[in-house]
Amino acid sequence: MSNPAEVTSEADPIQKGAQTDVGQGFGSSVGRFLLSAFLQGMVILGMRAVLFNLYLLRLGYGPEFVGLANGTGWLLLGILSLPSGWLGTRWGYGKTLAIGFGLEAAALVLLPLASLLSGGQRTTWLLVTTILHYLGQCLYFVEGMPFLMSAASPRQRRRAFSAQVGLEPLAAFLGSLAAGLLPGIFASWLHLLPESPFPYGLPLLLAGILLVPAAWVLRGCPSQAVATPAERSSRGAAPVAVMFWIMASVALRLAGRGTSLTFFNVYLDVGLGVPTSLIGVLAAAAQLASVPAAALTPMAIAHLGPVRSTTLGTLGIAACILLLALVPTWQAAGLGNLGATALFALTTASIRILSQEMVAPAWRGAMSGAMMSGAGLTYAAVAFGGGYAVRSLGYSALFLSGAALTTLGALVFFLYFRVPRGELVKD
Repeated sequence: MSNPAEVTSEADPIQKGAQTDVGQGFGSSVGRFLLSAFLQGMVILGMRAVLFNLYLLRLGYGPEFVGLANGTGWLLLGILSLPSGWLGTRWGYGKTLAIGFGLEAAALVLLPLASLLSGGQRTTWLLVTTILHYLGQCLYFVEGMPFLMSAASPRQRRRAFSAQVGLEPLAAFLGSLAAGLLPGIFASWLHLLPESPFPYGLPLLLAGILLVPAAWVLRGCPSQAVATPAERSSRGAAPVAVMFWIMASVALRLAGRGTSLTFFNVYLDVGLGVPTSLIGVLAAAAQLASVPAAALTPMAIAHLGPVRSTTLGTLGIAACILLLALVPTWQAAGLGNLGATALFALTTASIRILSQEMVAPAWRGAMSGAMMSGAGLTYAAVAFGGGYAVRSLGYSALFLSGAALTTLGALVFFLYFRVPRGELVKD
């Protein structure tokens, strides 16, 4: 790992170019990113999260294909996150983020065309658009952290990351409500059966159109993040150990979150027979609860420190997933998902800040890539194996496994990072 004394003098490329943007409030680059994060939350965490799996079910696919489609995307994200960490230093974080949003928008606009296909062509189309979507997700998640870290001044970072984590679920609340209502509205207008796939595909197309402004506003962000050859050659040895343990602990801690993220709506729809409108309300309530939880992040870090607040929040996530596993009612499932989503928001900003502050600016993209690689590989494993686990063992076993792995992730994270590992490196 780089010596903190050495990285103190290392100039952060965006920070040098963004000082004129930063006053008492956030600068224009941070504002554009937060606007894009709001659209990302509404479209991806809200509308797509509620409708995509239900759309697959209405097309006649079962839990196995739901797991295959999601797992393929997450596996791609896990594999490409590490190399994606280098792109921002060469292309500029703003430009790379804009490309990511453009890919997500294109994937959603093209996805509903699957209703017009059949057989192998339909399956191929669904997988191709899913891969396109996750390519965009990869760029958003990987480049977003170092972009925000660099665009905000050191004193503003906790507020900036908390604002991002809070805005996304607030927007997802609106998107989830819309996703729960729109299929019924479109089915009524078009005189189609509520079980037909077309009323589920149209809201996804609309979601893709809504995401276009996110790519547009980031397209104009300055690209001071591009590192010169001299900067790339002088950044020192890679902090491999810290990146590995961040990746490992994130991979374990997200197992429980992965089960609810991928199979919560499938569990309610197929396992409990809950109507789509109620699924949308439950998903929206969970996202809304994340807003005050994210706002509490700076206070939690101030009182407990980033390591203890992340550890305790992760253990809370495991307890909430246990509720889904042990009480087979929609009320318990909704409460468990709400708690897990809120605690995820509370801990996400803290672990992002901690991971970014452990390394010099030149290594932030790589650290972000390592973190998202762990997340992507875990979500892929849960999605691939989850569908078959549900078929053979049931939803309870799936959620129990996720809760156990999340508990292990909390312990691994605490045992390694309870000792300072270069945190709070000065810019």
